[in-house]
Amino acid sequence: MNTERNKERNKERNIPFEIIRNLNKRNDWISEEELTIFYNNIKKIYDNLLEGKQFEYKRLIKFINYLDTKYTRQKLLRYAAFHLACSSTPIAKEIKFFDLEGEDSIVNFVNKLVS
Repeated sequence: MNTERNKERNKERNIPFEIIRNLNKRNDWISEEELTIFYNNIKKIYDNLLEGKQFEYKRLIKFINYLDTKYTRQKLLRYAAFHLACSSTPIAKEIKFFDLEGEDSIVNFVNKLVS
């Protein structure tokens, strides 16, 4: 039963990924390999949460909340990595960038968290 529910949730999470994958192909923000690694790491965090392992998820939420206080939500919604990290479906025409830079990079945070 849980396996079926997990499969359905993974299918729902693929929608934002496919939108962002298509945007990335047009904008050439990062390589397909980097995008896939980042997405798979996000999936690991959410899959672990479904299995009752909350450590990475709690750290991710804390980081997202930090970004939310540093930047406006409107600005964050312009970043593809933010949508993947939050598992939210982006509006393609509003996405202008892939990731924040430096210490605020969502990709770097997630990849370090999962590795």
